[in-house]
Amino acid sequence: MIRQHLPTGTTSLPRTGGLSVEPPRYRHSMAADEEDRAVGPLRDVDVVNLSQTSQAEQHLKDAVDLLPSEESASYRKALLRCNDVVATETNPNLFLESEGFDAWAAAKRLAKYWTCREQYFGSNRAFLPLLNLALPPKQRALSCADIAQLQLGALAKLPTDKYGRTVLLVDRSRLDGTRSDADSDRWLRVIFYWLSKVMHQKNVQKNGFVVLKIMRGQNLDRQRLLQTQVMVRDCMPCRVTGLHLCCVPPPGGRKTFADTIAPILWQYIVHVLRRKANVHVAESETHMLTLLQDYGLLKESLPKSLGGSWSYAKFDTLVNKLLCGNADRRNTEGDSSGIDFGSLKPSAMRSGAGHSNPLSPSIRIQNRKSLKRKIDAVFAGVPARQQHKKRMAG
Repeated sequence: MIRQHLPTGTTSLPRTGGLSVEPPRYRHSMAADEEDRAVGPLRDVDVVNLSQTSQAEQHLKDAVDLLPSEESASYRKALLRCNDVVATETNPNLFLESEGFDAWAAAKRLAKYWTCREQYFGSNRAFLPLLNLALPPKQRALSCADIAQLQLGALAKLPTDKYGRTVLLVDRSRLDGTRSDADSDRWLRVIFYWLSKVMHQKNVQKNGFVVLKIMRGQNLDRQRLLQTQVMVRDCMPCRVTGLHLCCVPPPGGRKTFADTIAPILWQYIVHVLRRKANVHVAESETHMLTLLQDYGLLKESLPKSLGGSWSYAKFDTLVNKLLCGNADRRNTEGDSSGIDFGSLKPSAMRSGAGHSNPLSPSIRIQNRKSLKRKIDAVFAGVPARQQHKKRMAG
């Protein structure tokens, strides 16, 4: 489960001789177990005065000095090589606010951000500007090949939902036939870019963001899931407040998916990402729309494949604006696609008698190997051309 920070008083820095800062007070309008079925804005942040902010920033710097050298090496390197990029793309206040102004926790998150950035982008490109895509290829963090994969829309930013939360859509089937695995870190760089982009948005800082993943029969990449977990949980100063796995199986495949695949998938995501996921298996795109609307998602913020009205033409327009340097900051776009497993209890997600956890060591490997075969069996009746046509249409 993605952590929530609920500061209620003064937080102290360990090993700093008593350094402390009074955090701003947060007012939460929903309980932790209601994050995935939103009923309103997640939190309202009071204004922090300038002297308090300056004090917190100084405490963060002091905390960085106390971090082990291996944890802060990339961040220190960034300060020396691209101090302007550090200031504009990783403003300390973003990390302080995400940690409830706990300077020690913010310092660890900021240092981890730069560690991952150098790991995914390499020792040269990691310290070039990431967010400005209008720069010449040799002057920015993303290469031309990275931009080409970003333009495919396997990860796309949709319009905000009913509660003003940013929505990210994941549909890895759009990478089919593109040799996307030629560089195993390229997909991670695309994710890192979008998360770095949205973490600067006020609505994301305030309300977090929602992730929609379309399931079309692709295998689950466990290593990439773990790397994404580290990225979201330990690096980015923003949090996932809703995670939805969506599938509209071909005729005759719905029951198989719901009875055998969804329970394993649900437990797998919870195990890897450590947060609750909602699994939606629908009879049609219209049915999927109805299911997702219960969670605050709007027709205009969903792709056509999930029952919405958003199309990838809008995503293409957004990316072109980013490449030209004149993207609308509000960036409101989306496209579309439910049995709804949002209310299904963990006790109901069991894969066999006597096994309350289908990912227990005794059967984890077997389930992981069989999951891809089961998904493929569900989708085996749909011709490849028909699947490709549907993907590109929505």
